[in-house]
Amino acid sequence: GVHRAVADELGMRVAINPKFDVKRVARSLQEGLPVIVWRRVSMEREKHHAEMAVRGSGEGIPPLTPEEKEALPEKDTKGSPSHASIVTGVDDETGEIFYTEPWGETGQDRRMRREEMEATAYAVFYFKL
Repeated sequence: GVHRAVADELGMRVAINPKFDVKRVARSLQEGLPVIVWRRVSMEREKHHAEMAVRGSGEGIPPLTPEEKEALPEKDTKGSPSHASIVTGVDDETGEIFYTEPWGETGQDRRMRREEMEATAYAVFYFKL
């Protein structure tokens, strides 16, 4: 796919994993290597994430309610809406994942709870030199 072609062009290798492994993501980011996540999305959740866009606002995102968890898009539902996000940070203290989107307001990270990323990500691309 396109991510493998980009990795080849940059002289890098890429590994694809179907699960979001927060420790592996954190290691890649600490090494200065990008992590791209393909995940299932819903407009309701994306609006919520846009509201949580500012990193370090002083308030962590509250844990998802059982209703919110139940309403998350199923990562295994082929053909349902999805897109790629670039993971830019992990906060173990608050349980938040920071990421950027290829659309919307630029230059601002969005954030979501770790459990939401784990529940909706279906392909995680790790790049290696």
